[in-house]
Amino acid sequence: MAAKTALDQDIWHKIRAGDQQAMVSLYKSMYQYLLNIGGRYTEDQHQVKDLIQQLFLHLWEQHARLPAVTHVKAYVARAFRNRLLNALKHAPRYVPVGEEEAAYEPAELSYFEKLLGYQENEARRARLSAALAQLTPRQLELLEMRFYLQMNYEEMESALGISRKTVYNIIFNALETLRREMK
Repeated sequence: MAAKTALDQDIWHKIRAGDQQAMVSLYKSMYQYLLNIGGRYTEDQHQVKDLIQQLFLHLWEQHARLPAVTHVKAYVARAFRNRLLNALKHAPRYVPVGEEEAAYEPAELSYFEKLLGYQENEARRARLSAALAQLTPRQLELLEMRFYLQMNYEEMESALGISRKTVYNIIFNALETLRREMK
């Protein structure tokens, strides 16, 4: 993992020096990761893609003023998350449905398939939902970062500005709560 961090730092250094190829490389390596982050906050893929473009445009325009960072992935993810949350905060609450979206009708499962799928997972979902309800918002955020976004402990530490020991403890306590509640 240290080699990846060193490679990211090298790319970041090149971007700060004005290397377009380094920016393209960072964009390609981060695009899907940022899409995943955006998908956790909104279903509007067009908005997420636009915000990713805006972020990288901003990074390029400000490349000479970018700070030296140790964890590039965490820095870019945090910048994107802040940009996304700001956009969602200022977005209109009601968006009219366009003609394309109104014409789309998803294929429906049969009643039997729906009932069968529901019955098979109902008890597990109820236990999981009850277990997740026992977690604090910080525990949920860290579990999402660790298991959904696949961030390592260093990246979480850097992204949230808390110590690695705190990250370990919060995740450990969250997993213990889930184990206890799922039995």
